[in-house]
Amino acid sequence: MFRRPARSVMVASFLSFGSLPALAAPVPVPLPEDFPSHLVVRDFGIDLEPVCHAVYLDESVSTGFYIPAGPGIEVADDLHTTLTETQAICGFDFGYYNPGDGVVTATVTLYANNELDANKGAPIAGPYVIHGLPPGANAFHIDVVAGVVVPHVWLGVAFDDYLTGLLTYSPASLGSSHDTVWLTPPGAATNYGGQPPADVFLGLYSSPSTPVRPATWGSLKSLYR
Repeated sequence: MFRRPARSVMVASFLSFGSLPALAAPVPVPLPEDFPSHLVVRDFGIDLEPVCHAVYLDESVSTGFYIPAGPGIEVADDLHTTLTETQAICGFDFGYYNPGDGVVTATVTLYANNELDANKGAPIAGPYVIHGLPPGANAFHIDVVAGVVVPHVWLGVAFDDYLTGLLTYSPASLGSSHDTVWLTPPGAATNYGGQPPADVFLGLYSSPSTPVRPATWGSLKSLYR
């Protein structure tokens, strides 16, 4: 797969402003003082697509928080990619912190959006269910098929426990993201009152070609068991 090599991710402090009302829950939680100063994005699962290019990356600057939203609560960030046309999805990254001891499952879904983040649209890729994610601080790249990427999207992740949450990172180094996330439930946007910035550790990849290994939903589910 044509993709950037594994890289170190610096943790630094970052402040921003707020413009949207904060919701009562969930709220960002400070990372522990001994949280690793670098994360390396590692491959998780099977290499499915040899021609895969990053169209959005927010993986460089930590705000020092993570979002343990709760089991089944999806945190979706607005991703304004470098694309100008629709392409096939071929992968995504996400970074998370699980302070517990057990493995967790994540469900990842891509939704249509527009440049103003007016609403979370219909799913355009996924849901992809990824089992067996290890505890601790981790960042993974996962190849997928059967879906598309458009220039403006929401990328949502839900974990199946109370402890695990996406890392909050800002700003994006490729593409852009506004200071807002969409929580489902309740199905509303928030920016936590502006601190930390409502952006999370995510990467998105697409290919101009049709995925070379088309898969049924059944075979997709089996890849991540």
